[in-house]
Amino acid sequence: MAVERGSKDVFMNIHTSLGLVQRYIESWAGEGVDWRAIRARLGASNYPGDTMTFSGAVSARQGDDVVVAYRGVNSLGAHVTGTAELALPRK
Repeated sequence: MAVERGSKDVFMNIHTSLGLVQRYIESWAGEGVDWRAIRARLGASNYPGDTMTFSGAVSARQGDDVVVAYRGVNSLGAHVTGTAELALPRK
């Protein structure tokens, strides 16, 4: 159906994209992270067989509260970009 409607193939939806963002950030921050807000903008489509690579950096910090700017890029360009506000787990 996707091809019939002009797409190259089926493509990733925002729910899957945000699930991957969550997994990427939690792999750095830890499972006990307290999510406060997440903002995302979708760009280039992500098709089956393509590789998406995530990068991110802490753009603000106050105590245990951080803002992480992230980006997921594939062969077509930036698929998902945004920020996540969270409280890091206390050790």
